[in-house]
Amino acid sequence: MTEGIETETDRLVRLNERLTALIEAKYMSVATALTREFRIFTGANALVFALLSATAAFRRRAGAQLLLPAAVLVGSAALVGGLYLFGQDWLHTIVFSRYVGLAYFGYLGAAMALLADILFNRARVSTRVCNTTLTALGCAVKVLPC
Repeated sequence: MTEGIETETDRLVRLNERLTALIEAKYMSVATALTREFRIFTGANALVFALLSATAAFRRRAGAQLLLPAAVLVGSAALVGGLYLFGQDWLHTIVFSRYVGLAYFGYLGAAMALLADILFNRARVSTRVCNTTLTALGCAVKVLPC
């Protein structure tokens, strides 16, 4: 009977060691994925804000047109940051490894398109959007292309 208990104890100790190793491996996997997700988010924001700064330096007369991509960038960073921290089910995210960092690049495409318009198209589309918005608001002010 003692030998049976000792065998069962040894089996449970080995099982406990395997379970501990499995938990540690899963923890490291989740920690790596979350760190990667944070790096994607901050890297994407840093890249796009650097491009916005370069565009502002290159096209100094495009102040009004640069408000559009700046608003998109600040809004997207605030919205995605808030949703990421407070709006998702963390248990579901961790268990199923569904992270949102790469989808964020799709949303930043709008800001990149506005920056490309300002850099390569002399802000014609951005100027039209600004003027349409100002006209809809009843302003007599017109924005000129750069």
